[in-house]
Amino acid sequence: VALGNILIVFLLNLVGFSMLFVVQRTFYVLSDAKTPFLFTLVQTFIFIFLALFCLFLPPELRAIGVAASVTLSGILQTIIAFVLLRRVLGGLDFKRIMHSFLKYIFAALGAILFGAAIIVGLGVLQPGGFATSTLWGIFASTALVIPVMVGIYALTLYLTNSQEYLMFYRLLKKNIKNGKIIS
Repeated sequence: VALGNILIVFLLNLVGFSMLFVVQRTFYVLSDAKTPFLFTLVQTFIFIFLALFCLFLPPELRAIGVAASVTLSGILQTIIAFVLLRRVLGGLDFKRIMHSFLKYIFAALGAILFGAAIIVGLGVLQPGGFATSTLWGIFASTALVIPVMVGIYALTLYLTNSQEYLMFYRLLKKNIKNGKIIS
């Protein structure tokens, strides 16, 4: 249970961390390595301060406190990075960015629901169920669920007119038609 709570706290920064990954690379493309260094330095100091505060927490809450310190400092780092990137680029289309993220979340939730339904149908919740009883059952269940989830995710992005996905889809289709592998 304790490990699950720690993972949930880390999960709160998953989207922010993913966004930070892209923002950092944008600075690198602009030949600016100094700015990512500086906002990461700020994040490090925030984390150290929060982690030291965790020493005053009851022992059973310290691990969750450290996870919360990582999450909070990461969220603040992402906000700082976006503010600085917006200043460098002269603005960002946050409405479009958030609209795209909502599409990705919607597509992911659909894929998760389909994947969960299949895995439950294969007996993951039942003692001795196919999905958990043997190594073969685990591999077969995984081999079935992954393509279904990827397919649902891709189909949802296609049906919601995700511009990023449609660009990828057109490029993939063109390269398959020409017999080339994406490079």
